[in-house]
Amino acid sequence: MWEETTPERREEIIEKIARAIVKSEMEAPAILFLETMMPMYYVGGNIARMLLGPYLPYPAHDYISVFEDKEAVKKILKRVEDLKREKDELKNEMRERSEELGLIDRLKRLLKM
Repeated sequence: MWEETTPERREEIIEKIARAIVKSEMEAPAILFLETMMPMYYVGGNIARMLLGPYLPYPAHDYISVFEDKEAVKKILKRVEDLKREKDELKNEMRERSEELGLIDRLKRLLKM
């Protein structure tokens, strides 16, 4: 009844989901939920297709198929962790730069006195 999601589309969906999780700063709850529910994905996906399928637009079926696949969920988890690490590194770098600028400004003020 539903077409199989292409690998390219699957990767696109995984990236979109991971970015949405990190953007909303819901990494910890999402990881907890995804890890906890991993054994139920296939059953949950089939129930979602059966009960919600007729009411969902076509692209939603692609998302359901991603959540039915254990390996795809593991990829989402890994990508969330990678994006979170990148975000934290960027924040730390920006904080260090602002601290350096603050130090330079204080030195300039001291030298002007």
